[in-house]
Amino acid sequence: MLAPPKRLVGWTRVDLAAGESRTVHVSFPVSLLAVTVGDIDGSGTRAVERGQYEVQVGSMSAGFTVG
Repeated sequence: MLAPPKRLVGWTRVDLAAGESRTVHVSFPVSLLAVTVGDIDGSGTRAVERGQYEVQVGSMSAGFTVG
């Protein structure tokens, strides 16, 4: 199965004035992590692989497990 090492699965736009900071929450359904199992032509079934995932926002990151 082919999957890119990094994917954009959630985002939000935030307008900030100079020097302003804000806490922002971005969520996404785990189904967006699904990849196509099977041949390179993508004709297989989409599934989320079990294992450890890392979410990165700027220089911060956090991990979670799909079981």
